[in-house]
Amino acid sequence: MDPRPTFSGKHSWEIFEVIPRERLLGRQPWFSNPGSPDPRPPRAASTVVPLRQTDDGLRVWMMRRREELVFGGMWVFPGGKVDPIDAHEPDPWVACALREYAEETSLEISADRLIHWSRWITSVEAPVRFDTEFYLTRVPDDLEPLPHDGEAEVGAWFDPHAVVTADPLDPTSPRLITPTRTVLWELALLGSWDAIATAAESREIEPILARIRPDGAAYNVSHPRRDGSWT
Repeated sequence: MDPRPTFSGKHSWEIFEVIPRERLLGRQPWFSNPGSPDPRPPRAASTVVPLRQTDDGLRVWMMRRREELVFGGMWVFPGGKVDPIDAHEPDPWVACALREYAEETSLEISADRLIHWSRWITSVEAPVRFDTEFYLTRVPDDLEPLPHDGEAEVGAWFDPHAVVTADPLDPTSPRLITPTRTVLWELALLGSWDAIATAAESREIEPILARIRPDGAAYNVSHPRRDGSWT
């Protein structure tokens, strides 16, 4: 059963509570030092979420990062940090998105095929932080993404609903960082490309800087617009 049937599609923070705390405990090796008084500044980055509408429903393409890299072993969308070559473009985040998508999928797209979906800033508790713009794109049926050998071990199409409702303690379920999992929940709740495109028309893009709060032996994700002021 969908945990947030009232999800409006306007804000990612509406569905933070659907993330099981077990996902944040021992499944994200990059997460460390909660409450650090000296957070690192986030790096500008972009991510593109490849989507396809099939007879069996919506599908999303992800790739598993090589273990030796940042977010190693995690399933992620194509993307990366804004490079100097992107900084000279009118919109460095869009330029980065197009470049990284081409590098990591061997497919090329134009800016008019991107839907701006969300912006995430990594929690201050993380030792590696990014200020990431998320974009969606629809992959034509006659094209197939090919993961970049240097960064990804494998790539595959997934049913977003099946991924987010899988047993969080099952070691075979995809390992996901919080922004990836939240975007997958949004896709699962909207359910189709048409519903996503409609939601995007009234989407409110605002920086999402969540807090990772200790909660017993685990952690909880909090956002002031959902839970009230942090002050």
